[in-house]
Parts: sequence; C-alpha cells; structure tokens
Amino acid sequence: MTSAPSPEAPEQPAPPPAPPVVPFSLGYRPSLDGLRGVSILAVMSYHLGLIRGGFLGVDIFFVLSGFLITTLLTDEWIRSGSISFRKFYMRRALRLLPALVVLAITCDFATVIIARLYWPPEAFVPVVFGMAYASLVALFYVTNWVMISGQTLWILGHTWSLSIEEQFYVLWPLCLLALLKWIRHRGLLGYSSGHHRRADRGGIRLYRLAGDPRRDSTRAARALAPESVSRRFLSCRE
Repeated sequence: MTSAPSPEAPEQPAPPPAPPVVPFSLGYRPSLDGLRGVSILAVMSYHLGLIRGGFLGVDIFFVLSGFLITTLLTDEWIRSGSISFRKFYMRRALRLLPALVVLAITCDFATVIIARLYWPPEAFVPVVFGMAYASLVALFYVTNWVMISGQTLWILGHTWSLSIEEQFYVLWPLCLLALLKWIRHRGLLGYSSGHHRRADRGGIRLYRLAGDPRRDSTRAARALAPESVSRRFLSCRE
C-alpha cells in the first residue's frame, strides 16, 4: 500500500533587497536661518538700547558658524577621505568678501564726500586716510587685534566679529584635519571611506540574513541577537 505523497512545502519568498544606505547630509535647515534672524534682532535691539546682553546674538553666530563649518568639512572627509582647502577658502571668500568690499568702498566714498562738505580743509586728508586705513584693516580681517591695541576704526569697528570668524576659518580646518587623520590612524569611529563601505556591506548582509521580520520573526530574532550582530559588524572592520 503506497502512502500518499506529502505536499511540498511552499517556497519561502525571497527577502526584499536591502534599502540603500543614505549618508547623512545636513542640507538646508530653515530653523538655522530663523536662529540667525533672532540673533540679528538681538544685536540691533542692543545697539538701540532696547535690551541688555546683545553679545549673546554674536555668540550664537559664532556657535552656528563653528557647527556648520565642522559639519561641511567632516562630510567632505567622509565622502572623499580628504579636505580640499583651496575649495573651502574659495567658498568662504566668495561668500563674505564681496559684501565686505562693497561696504568698505561705500564708506570710503561717503567719508570723502562728508569730509569735503563738513570738515575743515586741514582735516580732510587725515580723515580720508584714516578711513582708508580702517577699510584695509577690515579687508584683512584683523579689526579685533587693531581695536585691542587701542585704535579706533570709526564706522568699521563693528567688523571685529567678522575678523574673529575669518580667523577661525583659517585655523579650525587645519586643526580638524589633523584630528580626523589622528582618528583614522587610531582606527576610531571608522572615519575612513573604506570603513564606511565595509560597514554598509555588513549592514546589508545582516539585513538579508535576518529577512523580513514580518514574515519570519524567528529567523530575524536569531540573526539580530546581540552576539550575532557583534560578530558580523566586527568582521566588517577586519
């Protein structure tokens, strides 16, 4: 007597492909522009005598600049494994220098006209040369040091904060690059592009091993156990 053939087990559906790994990118954040607007209003209100502690707005600008510049540089480092200082300084110059040049030229022309109309002839040359000197100091981003020495830069004295920011742009990328190279040399945080690619492949393998937890919860739980995850991700760094 022959036994009835056992029904074939249904084939397990193939797991869906792993979702693409999208690297983090800060992008444009309207909230940061809103924070800048609040800082500008705070500084203007301070100069108008409406509030106290207007320097808090300048501090917010400094913190935002440090955060954004560090994010841009580390993103470039993660993508390419290096930082292009030429491109970085070119972007900084094109962003800030044109407006500063226009401001300096406008102040120089306004000084010449006002000095000619309202100042005595013997004061014309000192006033004009004084304004030209202030413009050069501002364009070379050393206003803060000149003011520390006790000199007055008239209407361009407010560029001291811009000078500090530009000096930060000169020094911080060099320090950050040295720090990132040290991190890569020590193997901390996997900050090289190769480590990122291996970690991405390890994550994809783990996803495929676990399958879709909605279809096979036992398989997914076994694959996602702490010892299994640790073993697979540690193998990505070898």
